[in-house]
Amino acid sequence: MNKISKIAGALLFMVLLQGFFSCKEKKTVPPAEEAGKITAVLFDFLAEGKGKQDVSVQFRDADGINNKQSATPIRFQANTTYTGKITLLDESKTPAAEVTSSYNITYKVTGPKVTITKNNQQLTVETEAATTNADGVLRIEMKQGTDVQNVSFPVLISQ
Repeated sequence: MNKISKIAGALLFMVLLQGFFSCKEKKTVPPAEEAGKITAVLFDFLAEGKGKQDVSVQFRDADGINNKQSATPIRFQANTTYTGKITLLDESKTPAAEVTSSYNITYKVTGPKVTITKNNQQLTVETEAATTNADGVLRIEMKQGTDVQNVSFPVLISQ
């Protein structure tokens, strides 16, 4: 009987020990941070050359800019090089959060002869000669992980 008591005691101890360790507080893993909502796109470009005008355009939508088109055109001058940057903001947060560095940004211009190159956060925009005023569309795609957002701007090239 002594042997049975020892075995029963050992089993009871193991059951209690297992119950103790299984009742440990489980750590919850926070969900992965979602892509920020882009509510503002700001363009600021300095024109190289005397008599050339700088370009500054803003587009805002509190609901988010994804799949929207700005009514405000970006106006470039022909035969001009601009240097500057694009800034993406999430203004749904207080204070507004700059989220530019969180996104891989690509640019596509259809219509006028405009070349956009980027070096980290700095952009260079080069326009070619136009025999007449030309217009087109600049489409910006902003990608963070699997989240892709885009916005389009009318582009006008003047002589």
